[in-house]
Amino acid sequence: MLAFYIGEGILLKMAVSPLFMISKRATLICEMDSISLKTVPPNHSDYGMVMVVLRINSLSLSCFRCSSSAIENIQSLDLSIIDSILSTTTDRELVYVSADSHGPTTFIRFDFLDNFESHHNRSMGYNAPFTLGNPYNYFGDYESEYEYEVVLGIPSHEFRRILRHIREFACLIVDVFVTDASTLTFSSGPEDLVLTIEDDGCVVWGIEWYRTARLRMTLFNMDSFMEASEHSTFVWMFHCPSWSDIPECPVMLNCPIGHLGNIKYYFDERHDRRFPEC
Repeated sequence: MLAFYIGEGILLKMAVSPLFMISKRATLICEMDSISLKTVPPNHSDYGMVMVVLRINSLSLSCFRCSSSAIENIQSLDLSIIDSILSTTTDRELVYVSADSHGPTTFIRFDFLDNFESHHNRSMGYNAPFTLGNPYNYFGDYESEYEYEVVLGIPSHEFRRILRHIREFACLIVDVFVTDASTLTFSSGPEDLVLTIEDDGCVVWGIEWYRTARLRMTLFNMDSFMEASEHSTFVWMFHCPSWSDIPECPVMLNCPIGHLGNIKYYFDERHDRRFPEC
């Protein structure tokens, strides 16, 4: 059995909506300390984005319960249904989510409880079929164990401003260059946009003055990034450069969703076989 309360139900809606912009299906993984939704875009093998993970930490939830059977069962969920159910959530409601397996399906129930008017409570449900294996688990179960050396913190309003500017030039590839501890350069086609650490409030860790790190991301799912980034002060980028002693892992764009958890987008240049020219 899986069961938990979210005091601000609107946060769950905000967390699931950007994933639905990536794919209509996701894999649910329940662990003792977290709940994760994993998905991949349909064109992941061609365009560099290889996985998206919504991870909700159990410490941000109330009355969190996850049985051993729930941990073993990996369900392929229809995000269109989940998003439709959560779209009815208001900022006045808390949400109680419960899931029980019954033969070949798992019934997921959403109880919406109005914090101010008890008679406005309502319930909605979804029967999720049990799926053997994990077709959406691109990197395996160990993405939480990736280690990164370079960390960039970018004010979310600056991040969205840059993406909107790049969109005007119809260029879907962005290289973020970190050459020292004072500037970030976003390079996309003919455009170079520079943010300074001191003036623009960026954060940089893990770069020495004589090093240059490049973080590549693709913008085929830009609307998802834009929406996810609206719910936090900063977005974060993580990288393990070629000169690092840490084993290579994909570039990660991390968008916190309030105190609930994080949406993490993974980009791997080994799979950018058909990056289009700008």
